[in-house]
Amino acid sequence: MRKQLGSRLPTFTPEESALIKGSSDFYGMNTYTSDYIKHKSTPASVLDYMGNVEITKIGQDGKEMGPQAESFWLQDVPWGFRKILNWAWNRYGLPIYVTENGVSVPGENALKLPEVLNDTFRIRYYEGYLNAMLEAIHIDGVKVLGYMAWSLLEYDFFCGCADCSNFEWAEGYNTRFGVTYVDYIDEQKRYPKESAKFIKRWFAEHIGSEKSIRIHEMGVNGDESAMEESPSELSSDGHSPNIISDDGSLTPDEESDVFETTGKI
Repeated sequence: MRKQLGSRLPTFTPEESALIKGSSDFYGMNTYTSDYIKHKSTPASVLDYMGNVEITKIGQDGKEMGPQAESFWLQDVPWGFRKILNWAWNRYGLPIYVTENGVSVPGENALKLPEVLNDTFRIRYYEGYLNAMLEAIHIDGVKVLGYMAWSLLEYDFFCGCADCSNFEWAEGYNTRFGVTYVDYIDEQKRYPKESAKFIKRWFAEHIGSEKSIRIHEMGVNGDESAMEESPSELSSDGHSPNIISDDGSLTPDEESDVFETTGKI
């Protein structure tokens, strides 16, 4: 990086370096997929930001790395997730919080509601990535303290903020990452997909003996609201406090609208 960017990189005084070194409490990781890379023999373009490498998802055996998602850049590569968790842990030695991880289902936006809710492609993705994370923790000794699937909801017009939704850059509303379906046409009604139920079951099995999992999502102005089993009818403050019970049904929690996962992976 120093050789390629040279004087364009910032410089730090010894005092600034001492102040920064060791100041991070954890490593936050946004990760979705993996790539193969190959060093280029030609000089890097002045606009290059990838390290002067060729990037491909086709291996030396001529095969794709994994199943192709709706997003052109995303394939299902759980073994790559385990490798990057190990790399970050071995390099920095900091606890890891996976702050984004998820997948877009091919053609999902054009499917009918029953097909959308039965999102087996997304389930296979999360099963592979969550199990890879578990292997990194228990076999490789990586310290992972948190995991956040991207995303709980698809874009919510009423919220309109990145904290509780997914607006997929130039692809807009056409690419969905949510484990909860949002009906953009019919009053933003929300329906949990099978992947939402799978994630609930997976964490119920692997984080401890709690009989119910409380799932939270940061809402408008930092408040918290919950994923629903059926189309939502929001109160005036935008909340719909519910708890997902063992059988997948929802029960109202009138005392609190804070939703948490408890236990240890």
